[in-house]
Amino acid sequence: MKREVSRNEIGTYKEELIGSISVEGEVRRTKRVLEVNDLVFDWGASPLPAFPQGEEKTPLINGVDLEIYGNEKIWLVGPNGTGKSTFIKLLVNELKPVEGAIKWGENLKWKYFSQNQEHLPMEMRVDEYFMREANVSFSSSFGQLEKFLFDKDLRSQKIGKLSPGQRARLSFAIFTYHEYDCLILDEPTNHLDIKTKEVIEEALREFKGAMILISHDRYFSENIGPDRVVTLEEGELVEV
Repeated sequence: MKREVSRNEIGTYKEELIGSISVEGEVRRTKRVLEVNDLVFDWGASPLPAFPQGEEKTPLINGVDLEIYGNEKIWLVGPNGTGKSTFIKLLVNELKPVEGAIKWGENLKWKYFSQNQEHLPMEMRVDEYFMREANVSFSSSFGQLEKFLFDKDLRSQKIGKLSPGQRARLSFAIFTYHEYDCLILDEPTNHLDIKTKEVIEEALREFKGAMILISHDRYFSENIGPDRVVTLEEGELVEV
């Protein structure tokens, strides 16, 4: 299967390449990473005062069960509006379920990549945020940020001034500085150029931890090697 190249990718791609990277982490095969039981979420019953712009509408999650063990990679597919991002936000505690339980494994380290990177501190400088999250010195941050195409000018920019693709690269730069048991990735390649996608793809394929991936990029997702493909149908999680 050949990778599809959009006009947008062709038009915006620059001959700047990040080098190969790795994301470290490993989970023993018998470890329970995640257990979800009878999860229910309905925006109408949510304590939030207003419906968030761009989110899916009610009711989306209706009695979802899910178990993940070891280094299973789960690919969550389906059209927009079926509740995929809402489900992920429930898992990472950005939203509260109406009913049901979410239980992460003991001493488990997970990391969330949101679709629009809205969790990033937009008023912080790139270098300040990177030093804090990677726990490195100012001088030590240069090499890694340059590897992810952050030159001197970009390093001093506020995160809110970055393009979506630059914010995505910043998040992946931080990923490479830590070990994780589980990665939760919501459309991680939306704003990346073709070559950067390929580098990220290889790193995630070699990742030894668990993964929950939302992606419409079939080529990317299949090359990562998912163990299970699931979708939300009428609020329930089903195997594809």
